[in-house]
Amino acid sequence: MTQYLIKTITHDTGEVFKDVVKARENETFELVEVENESEMKNIYEFNKKNIKNVRNDSDVRIN
Repeated sequence: MTQYLIKTITHDTGEVFKDVVKARENETFELVEVENESEMKNIYEFNKKNIKNVRNDSDVRIN
């Protein structure tokens, strides 16, 4: 099944913008809700150890 990421941005003026991104054949989108970046890194490290298709750290970028 094809995945789409729909991002909604509400501008300070109240104007709403939507952006739709279609996942490529070899990618999936996952939404993770966390309290802080440290918690997200822990989830990523857990998934990296438990999911065989993660090739390297460049697959996920944390800014």
